[in-house]
Amino acid sequence: MKKILKRRVLLVASTLIIVFAFVFILSDQMAANYMVDTTPEHIGAPGADSRVLIIAPHPDDETLGAGMLIKKTLANGGKVKVVLMTNGDGYRVAAHLDYTKLKLTSKEYINFGYTRQQESVKALASSGVSESDIIFLGYPDGGLASLWSSNWNPTSPYTSPYTQAERSPYTSSFKKNRLYCGQNVVADLSQIIHDFQPTDIVMPHPNDKHPDHWATNAFTKYTLTVLNYSPQKEWLYLIHRGLWPSPEAGSQHKRDLAPPAKLLKTGTKWYTLDLTDQEIRLKTEAIKLYHSQQKTLGFQMSCFEKPSELFGQYTDAKLISGMHIDSDITPNAGNILIQDPVQDKLLLDVDKGGDILAVYAEISKEGNLHLIIQTDQKMIKELNEYRYNLVFINKEKSLHLTLTIKGNEVYVQDPTTDYTMNITNIQAANQGKYLKLVIPKSIFSQPEFDHYDHVFMDAESAFNNHLIDKTAWRMIDTR
Repeated sequence: MKKILKRRVLLVASTLIIVFAFVFILSDQMAANYMVDTTPEHIGAPGADSRVLIIAPHPDDETLGAGMLIKKTLANGGKVKVVLMTNGDGYRVAAHLDYTKLKLTSKEYINFGYTRQQESVKALASSGVSESDIIFLGYPDGGLASLWSSNWNPTSPYTSPYTQAERSPYTSSFKKNRLYCGQNVVADLSQIIHDFQPTDIVMPHPNDKHPDHWATNAFTKYTLTVLNYSPQKEWLYLIHRGLWPSPEAGSQHKRDLAPPAKLLKTGTKWYTLDLTDQEIRLKTEAIKLYHSQQKTLGFQMSCFEKPSELFGQYTDAKLISGMHIDSDITPNAGNILIQDPVQDKLLLDVDKGGDILAVYAEISKEGNLHLIIQTDQKMIKELNEYRYNLVFINKEKSLHLTLTIKGNEVYVQDPTTDYTMNITNIQAANQGKYLKLVIPKSIFSQPEFDHYDHVFMDAESAFNNHLIDKTAWRMIDTR
């Protein structure tokens, strides 16, 4: 009996410690976001000759992230077109509340998607956008990351767990009956960009935590690179980033929308678009038109009712080549490609050897590619695995590769086909906080790697196949 009581006391004590630690970490992050001391550059909305393409993962993201940018652009005489990647039909909690029942049919999820479409139509109309300038692609809610990574080819389509469809079931879709695969997303975005010829493209930030959001960014950046299309400006908006935006006591309108503390000094240049009191009220009214979301997310949505809208720019990186011999290549400010926030997930306060700080890359004078991951603390190679996701791109084709490092072993796989490639001679070395890969020049002389001028990449850490940390994707110019 005493042993049982002792176990219960220990269990309760352990639980309380975890809860208090969790609350402390969350409150610390919230305070850090609230106290951010930065002064982003102020920008004006695009002018009369502008053609602004807004790309949003779900109905409501376009208004939360760029609602008044849209209105101001139209007021300036510019043109605006809005692309909705999904219809947001997979938000279970909101859908259940909308139907006031626990179990929904696939048809009801589809109808919920139509409801969310109409919410965007009404909200955008309040900003002056006509329905003819809204494009619903109809791809699966919650499935964009899968389309980007594993369901790329039409031979391996994605099936929505909500609508039970592998093709768009919506009559309002840009391409009716469109098969759910990544190649089709690129084809649709390519046609829209080619036809509209935007001067400005507004899309999610690659550091957005929501998979549909960072995948929307990845698809857009990939498409622009394949098309060799360079808009005058690329603007990034952020929606999901932990306890951000931080709520304020009293009026939500007191402070400008500042970037999250964790994303400062990670490569993004931040800008703010100032709003008048009337514009804040108009944005508030537009946000409230998303009735299905107000029931569950009303408070979080109101945190975007600020005196400004926040945008970022995250430029492409350049791969350094031919400056150092193999033995002289070390991680430094010149060859850093990706800077990642530290301890931006609860798990990373525990496993700091899985917390990625930065990714470096350089091609040596000998022609070998050096890839280096830096972590917060010493890596435990017996516990964690690390991955590079690489997409080699030119105008005509792309090659998708995932390099997985377990201990000193390196596995190379095409994630779009699950095919494990027979590529040898890649050297892996664990050096404390650094994991270094050297890919020999001979591999890049193979036909598969011929004539690529860009590499799109991110890095991940995992434990027992469970993701620990993930960096933003970044486009790298290899020319």
